[in-house]
Amino acid sequence: MKSFNEIIYDVTKFGRKIKTSDYMGNGKYPIIDQGKNLISGYTNEENGIFVDVPAIIFGDHTRILKYIDTPFFLGADGTKILKAKNENCNLKFIYYALKNIKIPDTGYNRHYKWLKESSIIYPAIEHQDKIVNILDRITSIITLKKQQLVFLEKLKHSLFVEMFGDKAHILTMNDLCNIITDGTHQSPKFVSDGIPFLFVSNVSENKISYDTGKFISIDTYKELYKRTPIEKYDILLSTVGSYGHPAIVKSNKKFLFQRHIAYLKPKKELINSIYLHAAILSDEVQRQIESKVKGIAQKTLNLSEIKTLKIPLPSMTEQNIFATIVEKIDKHK
Repeated sequence: MKSFNEIIYDVTKFGRKIKTSDYMGNGKYPIIDQGKNLISGYTNEENGIFVDVPAIIFGDHTRILKYIDTPFFLGADGTKILKAKNENCNLKFIYYALKNIKIPDTGYNRHYKWLKESSIIYPAIEHQDKIVNILDRITSIITLKKQQLVFLEKLKHSLFVEMFGDKAHILTMNDLCNIITDGTHQSPKFVSDGIPFLFVSNVSENKISYDTGKFISIDTYKELYKRTPIEKYDILLSTVGSYGHPAIVKSNKKFLFQRHIAYLKPKKELINSIYLHAAILSDEVQRQIESKVKGIAQKTLNLSEIKTLKIPLPSMTEQNIFATIVEKIDKHK
């Protein structure tokens, strides 16, 4: 075992940084910062470029890790550049090892100090190289599969436009749902284990994640369920922050949720949930949502505005045909 502090060091100064306002869409050199994307922008500047690569970029606040093997500039926001201390180290092995560590989200543990004090199994360089080769191949496969997933999502969007782009019959969301409400406005009493309690972050990428550290008792669930009698094929819709993302309830798993999530119970005789999910994601409805959000610091999509959203309504036969194709696409995904 070796601590990361024995293996890597932090390059704190190497030249000037690039201000966010100076980022370019295209250029000679990539700009690396704490953002989610590997490359946040480009520049043609020559003075201050970091050429001692490869290097690992560590976001001291975002905790996002990046591996870069081409000369780059550092972005304006705070990041750390990590380098190997000796030649018997494959830095990409360290990068993969770092990605495998879950950094605690409390106190000083959010920062680089905790990382320096962590340890890993540290094999000989030839074993590091072998592991990196394997993980590179796996990463390449994952990247290709993610590209396929993006393509399949676009395929569903294109199918919706092709089938329903010119439909004249329009109804409001209020006409199409038996219930439009939101989750509990009071923080429930949490327990160490029980029924999952979801937050708006659990409705992301247009699906529901039950990965939450908060749970409620069965008695609390029965009480709160009266307000939101959630069932399979109902729809949740994020309303605060990352608003406008719908997710279909696809199982009978018990759960409840906070007020920043809207709850839609479609009228089954009028609208197919899979069709409604796609309709909410359509360009036209997303434009409506964008025009209806309130607030500046924390943008919010109010229930009263959700009820007024205008949804194109084709025949149930057409909706069901669309839903069958979407289910086949999702099964392939």
